[in-house]
Amino acid sequence: MEAAVFAAKEDTIINRIIIALVMILILSIAAPATATAATFEELALLDLINDYRASKGLGALVLSERLSQAAAGHSLDMASKDYFSHKSLNGAGFSDRIKAAGYTFSTALGENIAAGQWRADDAFAAWKSSPGHNTIMLSKAYKAVGLARAFDTDAKYQWYWTADFGGVADTSARAAEYSEADNWAYEYIQWLINQGMLSGYPDGSLRPENPITRAEFSTLVAKSFKISAGGSKVFRDTKRHWAKDYIAALADLGYISGYVDGSFRPDGLITRAEMVKMLTQAGGLKARAGAPSFSDVSNHWARDYIKIAASNGIVNGYADGKFKPNASCLRAETATCVYRIVSD
Repeated sequence: MEAAVFAAKEDTIINRIIIALVMILILSIAAPATATAATFEELALLDLINDYRASKGLGALVLSERLSQAAAGHSLDMASKDYFSHKSLNGAGFSDRIKAAGYTFSTALGENIAAGQWRADDAFAAWKSSPGHNTIMLSKAYKAVGLARAFDTDAKYQWYWTADFGGVADTSARAAEYSEADNWAYEYIQWLINQGMLSGYPDGSLRPENPITRAEFSTLVAKSFKISAGGSKVFRDTKRHWAKDYIAALADLGYISGYVDGSFRPDGLITRAEMVKMLTQAGGLKARAGAPSFSDVSNHWARDYIKIAASNGIVNGYADGKFKPNASCLRAETATCVYRIVSD
């Protein structure tokens, strides 16, 4: 899977458009289409841009709600309709979308977009390495920015970023704040934290809207089901990994396995199929009557685990009747599934 970035700038004096394209390889993941204002990664991108500007002697950009609305709308549109362009499928350009969001000042406007990167630092690195994107991030003409990330499991790139820039710090500009309390899984996550089953990042954040790695999920499973850390199985890439003892414990029990090259890829992303297998085995789940059927699992290696987990109400499918076993999981989703088992 490739990732892509585009940049465009509108100069209100000479009406000039600059477009740049960068292609980089990246691991792609999947999740339902969503975009939430001021997620951890969105604000991390704001910090990266402003730190970069500061290193060049430029002032910080303020976060504009109107520009953020324009950015969120475009990221969601690209993700849900599976395209990647500054021009919307209805023909609207970035300046049209920005003005439609209420940012109607006669000022310089610009837009950077990226696709395929779920981390802010990856999107920033792609923009920084591209002359067009770099010019926009370092322009003295801009005073405000709106940022948004969206994703869709069925889209080509799955993760879509938009950064809309403007030359006026409008009245909707606000201090950058990050709150996880509004996340739909917040109560489940807090319950797991209180039970000592889940922990956040060193900075205190939980980042429920981010995907979860194989190492992180292995640790969550081991702690949630009281599996003692440590084991004999060591993969070639886990010897010095922080989660090596949890990974070894689950590997000895047969809950997880590595790849044919002897690696475990602990920092890779856990799939829905892998999650279901681990939870079904660790939770000792048995099949119940009335399990829903999914159109895309009949020949999948994890079909029996999926059937068991679904019959116990641990996981659900999508509106199109699919389970999407190879899609990756968000931290919020995995925490909710664990909660449904261990809270009974």
